Formats: sequence, structure tokens, C-alpha cells
Amino acid sequence: MKNKQSERSIEWITQALFDLMETSPFEKIKIVDIVKKAGIARLTFYRHFESKEEVITSYMDREFEKYFEELSKEPKMDIKKALCWCFEYWGKDAKIANLLVDSNLNSLIILSFSKYFRRILEYSDYSQEITKFEQNFLEGGLLLVLLEWTKDPKEYSPIDMAEIMVSLTEKIAVVTESSVQPE
Repeated sequence: MKNKQSERSIEWITQALFDLMETSPFEKIKIVDIVKKAGIARLTFYRHFESKEEVITSYMDREFEKYFEELSKEPKMDIKKALCWCFEYWGKDAKIANLLVDSNLNSLIILSFSKYFRRILEYSDYSQEITKFEQNFLEGGLLLVLLEWTKDPKEYSPIDMAEIMVSLTEKIAVVTESSVQPE
């Protein structure tokens, strides 16, 4: 467990990077810029991170971990509720998600999202029923929808989005069942 000063340093570094990304392209931001903005020593940065990319993946991992902890408190996984929470969490970080997309850092989003999506599936009742291809389909589709939704999260609420996703899976099931008819 990290001490309070360590946690504050991580928070300051992360916030400094995101603040800088609002006005500068990610690739132009240097570690020296981050530590200056955060008001910390360069050594403090390297005590916690190896790169500015790691600052982002660490932040994303912490946020996904919060979501997973909340989800795992539920005795039984309800897909609609899980999706609603997912959109709520992304809605809180819409600004950051958009910063990452605008900075062409989708690979960092995918890295963290994929890891936690797989953990959520393992936790759910569906883990044994889903092939790796189905998992990739769901993961990729959900991530793209989340990223598109964060551009304007006020248009649809998290519950609206959860209902859309559940409705879509039901539509896919109906289409699949009707198109696979015995000859």
C-alpha cells in the first residue's frame, strides 16, 4: 500500500499531464514539463512512472479498478446494471477519454479496457459460454460505443445507453436465430 505522500504525488503527476494535454500535443509534452506543472522533483516522477504513457495506463487501471470493485459488490451480475455503471464511469471521465482519443492514444485505452473487460467477463455468469471471438466482438463494440458516447454524454444518459446495448444484443440474438434455419 502506498503512503499518502506517494498517492498525492501520483495524483499531481497525473493531473499535470492531463492539464498539459489540454493545451499541447501529447508527443510534445516532456517529463520536465510534467514535473514543473506538478511542482515535484524529476526523481519523484521516475519513482512512480517510467514514462508519460505509464501515467495514463496507471490512471486508467485505477479507474477501471474502482469500477470493478463496485461491480464485484453485487452478488449477481446484471448486465444492464453493469453497462449502466460502465457508462456512468466513462461519463465522469469523458473529458479525459476525449483527450486521449484526440491525442491518438487509443492503444492505451484499449490496453486497460481489454484487461478489465476480461476480468468482468470472468466474474460474470457468461465466462464459460463466450468464445474469444465473441469476447473480442463485445469488447471492441462496447469500447467504440463508449468512446463515441463520450463526445456528447448529455445526449443519452447512462441508463439509455445500457438499454440500447441490451436491446442490440437481443436484436442480434433474434437475427441470428431467424437466419440459422434448418434446411
